[in-house]
Amino acid sequence: MVGEIKDNIKLYSFDGVDLDIENWWSYDTAANQKFSANLASLVKILRTSLDNDPKSKDKSIAIMITVGWNAAGSVNGMPDAGSAYTGTMASFFLDSEAMNAISAVNIMSYNTCIADFYSRHDLVENILNMFNQAGVPKQKIIFGIQVYECGGNPPATSLATITSLGQFIKADNYGGLFLWAIGAQELGQQSSWDYINAMKTGLGSW
Repeated sequence: MVGEIKDNIKLYSFDGVDLDIENWWSYDTAANQKFSANLASLVKILRTSLDNDPKSKDKSIAIMITVGWNAAGSVNGMPDAGSAYTGTMASFFLDSEAMNAISAVNIMSYNTCIADFYSRHDLVENILNMFNQAGVPKQKIIFGIQVYECGGNPPATSLATITSLGQFIKADNYGGLFLWAIGAQELGQQSSWDYINAMKTGLGSW
């Protein structure tokens, strides 16, 4: 698998690779723990392979881990689902070599049915802090935004809210923001670039 990933990075001149972790709740703890250990081995081998390859070692190729997160559960602070997730992945998050090998853990928040969720910085902080406490360095935690909340009800998140969230993320020394579900039809109220520029305004220069 490492060889295939590296070959595709070089073939298409990619700047990195994103390894998505979703649907973890469909498996038992033992299966998830085995996956977590294998993931740690994968990213460490891939990091070494990329760094030692003459064609990619000077490009700082990123290895990113993206995790799906049901944001609706964050209203209770440290929900069981969140504790179970970070606990299941503990062997990965607590592996310092694995954390050094990756560039970021992207938290793909979804199902944001809480009104004005992204303006509730206390709820966002609950999620970010959970991953930080599990072992992910703050600067490697990137928070994902699904700008159209709960299938269109309530309405799309405002640009001002996104800018404010960026300011909060920067002030608390987390890694940044990213926008997902760009191709969703519901994004029509604003272009994806409007949201990205709102992020850049909030995050400023690093």
